[in-house]
Amino acid sequence: MAISVAWLAVPASIIAAGTCIGATRPTTPSPITHVIFIMQENRSFDEYFGTFPNANGIPQGTCVPLNPSNPGLGCVAPYEDPHDGGPGGPHTAAAAQMDIDDGINQANMDGFVYAEITNSCQKKGSSCSDEVPSGATTYPVMGYHTAAEIPNYWSYAAHFVLQDALFEGIRGYSAVSHNDIVSEWSAICKNKRLASTCVTNNTLTAPKPTSAYPWVSLFQLMDVNGVSWKYYLGEGLEPDCEDDEMTCAPEPQKAGVLSLWNPAPVFAWVQAGGPAYLQQHNPPLEQFLADVQNGTLPQVSWIVP
Repeated sequence: MAISVAWLAVPASIIAAGTCIGATRPTTPSPITHVIFIMQENRSFDEYFGTFPNANGIPQGTCVPLNPSNPGLGCVAPYEDPHDGGPGGPHTAAAAQMDIDDGINQANMDGFVYAEITNSCQKKGSSCSDEVPSGATTYPVMGYHTAAEIPNYWSYAAHFVLQDALFEGIRGYSAVSHNDIVSEWSAICKNKRLASTCVTNNTLTAPKPTSAYPWVSLFQLMDVNGVSWKYYLGEGLEPDCEDDEMTCAPEPQKAGVLSLWNPAPVFAWVQAGGPAYLQQHNPPLEQFLADVQNGTLPQVSWIVP
């Protein structure tokens, strides 16, 4: 559900952030030459840095109810989880709203356990009601890590910048989050060539090969403003589910091919560039290391596992 992005700014001189089509470039060079987005997902800030010293993490005395509407059922306190992997919680937009506990009239952030329980019961063909799943003793959504499990992340946080009040721009699962990270929007369009027919949508499924997104992407803005870019994709199996569920059979992903974690080929601007343009801008992840070694790293890079 949540998408995690680390970005590295490498000093020297790149176009200043925020430059748009038709905007005047600043006369003072920026000290940044390269911006590198390292994309991961399905881990919250509190899961990785909830106990990081002085961070805005897990409040003292936190205990999330099994059901916000029935506090008498009890609650689950955060616990240190030593496992490298885990199922996490459900990824749907509806589950995200349940996590927040409505998020419209109130936003108590106390529905995470209830969303996990509800999803588990639905998979078993039960409504669950106010019951607690039989034998349930731990809930993955309440687990967190420390430097003992993720020393590299804590080292980055200690030596660079840790943004403890940064939230993703869209409330939804992988497909819509990936649209957001490369275009700051996710929408559904009546006419795949006309942006004025598009309306915001955070529940759409993974795009099909016949799809085309007509709205402006960051790819287009960078091309127009003369900023070089590449969306490097790790080839193999997708690390998440195309149907926004917690678990699924893995699907293959390949550079230059539209998939859940590779939205680059679906944008009309990229499609208009043709096969050679797509191959240049959407290479396999291994090309990133070659570009670094050869001094051909673009000004903006997405690193996608």
